[in-house]
Amino acid sequence: MKKILMGIVTFFSVSAFASNFYVQSDILVSGEGKSVLEAQTNAVSEGQKKAFLMLLKKIAPTVDITQFETVDVAPLVQDVSLSDEKVSATTYKGNLSVRFKSEPIYELLEGQNEPFLTSLPEPMLLVPIFEEEGKILVFNKENPILNYFYSEKPQNDFFHVKVVSDEGQKLQEAEKIWQEGLFDKHNAFLNEYEVTKALVLKIKKSMDVYQVETFVLPKESVSTAGVNFQVMDDREDVHFVVKDLISDAFSNMEKKWVYLMTKNVAPVSIYHLLTPVSKVSELKKIKDKIAQLNFVEKVEIKGFKNKMLSVEIAFKGSIDELQRKLVLNQMSLMPYMAETDEKLYLLTFIEEKLNQTEAQSKLLNQETVAENENQAIENSF
Repeated sequence: MKKILMGIVTFFSVSAFASNFYVQSDILVSGEGKSVLEAQTNAVSEGQKKAFLMLLKKIAPTVDITQFETVDVAPLVQDVSLSDEKVSATTYKGNLSVRFKSEPIYELLEGQNEPFLTSLPEPMLLVPIFEEEGKILVFNKENPILNYFYSEKPQNDFFHVKVVSDEGQKLQEAEKIWQEGLFDKHNAFLNEYEVTKALVLKIKKSMDVYQVETFVLPKESVSTAGVNFQVMDDREDVHFVVKDLISDAFSNMEKKWVYLMTKNVAPVSIYHLLTPVSKVSELKKIKDKIAQLNFVEKVEIKGFKNKMLSVEIAFKGSIDELQRKLVLNQMSLMPYMAETDEKLYLLTFIEEKLNQTEAQSKLLNQETVAENENQAIENSF
């Protein structure tokens, strides 16, 4: 029997800046021609078109891609690379990787007024860490995480993860590099697997409780969607548990990546929010938290009255979308029934654990707060 111990998955991100390129890898291509060069040229040309349409399905799933089937792909391509090539006098086969320029693709998609991803994850090398009763397994065939990737060779459409060869020598080399703390700096080893980054997937087992954590190395070099969650699972076969935990981890990473990297081209809407402030000491903390909402177009503190801080937010999207993103930032938004024609929303902080009734009660009790405290906050502006 499997039970969730913590219902909230905690996310963290290193950066959320868009990339200058989209990369589409592992495109099998083939072509024919009067010469090997002509056959290769034809194969790459068709492969670029195929890669472009595959890319659109990933970064803009709501867009009708049939309208892009006749687009001239060549101006969108930064460069290509080929591997596993097989040739004859008139035929060519290979594995194609394409780097697409992001800006011209932005221009194509923005005309559709649909959201799209501004970046996709690069291929990464897996660092599997399994810990139980103080014993830590990394590049070891007893590691159930590593065994799962070796035996089932799972494929993820979004995150492309490569695994160290199961040769004993390779595993020993990887283990040594990891123990020396040089994994993210060992370029020769990473280059061997055609990656520049590593995805650390750590599962710690304590009795029937599993703690799952993922992050990317080097941490400062990549936009990432790390996860940290805890699950209780009393099944005896650890391998089945690990399989489910890995699936959950990748699913949550993808959701977070999409959240971080989606550009919404909807019109900007202005939302007026009120948030309760009862103490002078809370004011700076609240203002700082609100100012850190980096997914909005603009945040402006409008003033303070009757123990309420007035905030104006410019956001590209609906109120439902704004509510969802605020929850990920530990904030809660609800309609506020004020005696005014202006539509207002009440902004509270989740760590306060206020439900709607409690929040409204807090507002009704504001008049009991000492007037000198109210004046002190007003004077702080």
